[in-house]
Amino acid sequence: GSAQAEETKMTTRMIEGVSEIEDTFDAFILDQYGVMHNGAEALPGALECFDSLLKAGKKLVVLSNTSRRAKDATSKLPSLGFDTSHPAVVGLVCSGEETWKHIKEHRHGQKVLWLTWERETAGDGTGYLDGLDLVKAGPEDADFVLCHGSDAIVSAGEPIMTGYQLSGDVS
Repeated sequence: GSAQAEETKMTTRMIEGVSEIEDTFDAFILDQYGVMHNGAEALPGALECFDSLLKAGKKLVVLSNTSRRAKDATSKLPSLGFDTSHPAVVGLVCSGEETWKHIKEHRHGQKVLWLTWERETAGDGTGYLDGLDLVKAGPEDADFVLCHGSDAIVSAGEPIMTGYQLSGDVS
């Protein structure tokens, strides 16, 4: 009962910074937005922490929940001062990249109804679906729906801009 619960009770030690635990671990997973930067600049202490971990020989993985591919999601990091080309940066993981890989492996040749961001509707050969063997289809013919953003609905015809970001109206 309660004696067993007491034995397994854990305590949390508060630390002032990563430097206090740097020697304890071989690797660190760092979320990029809100931990490393705010979208415009590196957060206070983030560059120093990142560089300290690199100098200490720690393996680093940069994590993001963005719907973009990894190369796009992390392209801003060098301009903010983060050396993502360093050999100790062993991974750049984001949900958009993992989704793209899953679709490539498991959805070859299927029909997709795609909800996406306006930037993806340009069709300039640099978009999210590039490299995937998919056919854009309407809801009646689609094998699956990829909800990648909320600005546009892309099916067999021209993209339909939703205006959702401005109005919040999904009708």
